[in-house]
Order: sequence, then C-alpha cells, then structure tokens
Amino acid sequence: MKGHNPIDVCLIDDGVNEYPFQIGTLKYNKEIKGNLKIIDRKHYDKHLKSHGTVCAGIIKKYAPAARLSSVKILNEKNNRKGTTKQLITALYWCLANHIKIVNLSLGSTYFLDFAAIRDCVNEVAEQGLIMVAASNNNGLFTLPASLTNVIGVKSSDDLNSNPYVFDPYPYDGVDVITSGKHSIPSEQGEVFETNSSNSFAAPFITSRVHGILTENPFFTVEDIKKELYTHSISNESSYNPYLIISTDCMMKKRNTAYLP
Repeated sequence: MKGHNPIDVCLIDDGVNEYPFQIGTLKYNKEIKGNLKIIDRKHYDKHLKSHGTVCAGIIKKYAPAARLSSVKILNEKNNRKGTTKQLITALYWCLANHIKIVNLSLGSTYFLDFAAIRDCVNEVAEQGLIMVAASNNNGLFTLPASLTNVIGVKSSDDLNSNPYVFDPYPYDGVDVITSGKHSIPSEQGEVFETNSSNSFAAPFITSRVHGILTENPFFTVEDIKKELYTHSISNESSYNPYLIISTDCMMKKRNTAYLP
C-alpha cells in the first residue's frame, strides 16, 4: 500500500535555509529560544549553507517528495550548541504537529543528560514519532542515537554514498553505517561536496526511511529497522529487533545537547 499524502520530515538543527539546495518552501520554520519560547524563524540568510541546510539538501536529493520542516535549536556560533531542554521541547513539538520523521544530526554524550532525553524519546516514540539520529563523530555513546527506539547512524569512509550496512546487534546501539559523503546540486548550478561525518550520514538514512514509509505508511520503527536490514549490503542470517538488548540508561539530567 502506498501513502498518498506527503510525509512530513523535520530537521532539528541550526535552521534550514531554503535557497542553496532547491529545498523549497518549508511547511514549518520554527526556532526554540533558550527560554524555550517557540517562535517563527525570521530575519535570517536564506542563502546560507548552514549545517541544517546541508542535511536538508541531502534528504531532498534522495527523497525529493519529502515535505520538510525545520526547528532550530542550535546556535549558528559557539560550535552549534543547544540545550537538552530545547531538544526535548523540539521533539514534543514535532509530535504535537504531526511530524512523522525527525532527522537529528545532533545529540549528547554527557551521561547526566541521558535520563531526560531517554524519557522524552520513549514517550514520543511510543506515539509513533520516527527518529533518525547521528552518533558522535568521536565514537562516544550518544543519545538519542544509541537508544533502541531510535535509528542510530554513523559514517564510514569505506562506503560510497548510497550503500549502507545495518548492524543487527550493535555494541554502541548505533544501527546503521553509511557514507557521509554526498554531492548536492545547488540552485547556482554548483555541486557541494560534504565530508564523511556522522551528521551527513544520518540524512541519507532519513531519506531511506522516507522511502520505506512511502510504501508502508503504517510501519513501526521496528518494521523500518527490519526493512533497512533486509536491504543492507551486509547482514547476518537472522535479525529480530525485539530481541535487542536495551542500551537505554538510567541517569540524572543536565541541560546540555550538542552536535556530534
């Protein structure tokens, strides 16, 4: 069964700017301030190739039918940092506004953040929000990427831009390994080349998840993981996502969230 309605994909990042990569009109373009006030994003450079804009360009390259939205929680400066409270607020906003897929090229490696992130992710995932999240570039345990109800992604220089490897029983909770290198056409006719970072690997998998949900709109995250596993270039003889050992941690929180 194919879905007839556009699938809403939201990037929680440092903002998506519409013009560089033929992204088109955003359904929602929001910003969550440090005080957690949610506002319409205004007075920004629509031509700037920001981190979130590049991620959006990757999604649009491989899933041109995706209907994109943006929630900005990261600063443009200071290494694109935000807070755990901003991330949690953004995830609840996505759920309330009927977003189906969230691309998170960000996360936290600080263990005191983990309980708050985990509790939020558990709640929104239970209600059907699909999250694709990049792991930390230094190989550190990262939330949300390492949680079992999130599709975690990391990059490898050994893979080209399209293939991916699904690890059915990952030691770090990160499910998918793929390339972060992509060539994105711009409106000016130039081609923008991304580096092989986890941040740019995640949007490609987001595009694959979009394709899966286009064909199977009622798939759960477990169904999606099984489908990703089926089309992985390397897989084990069997895989059951319900038998994964949970890597979810019971910790106290601190208000920090940042880009891997």
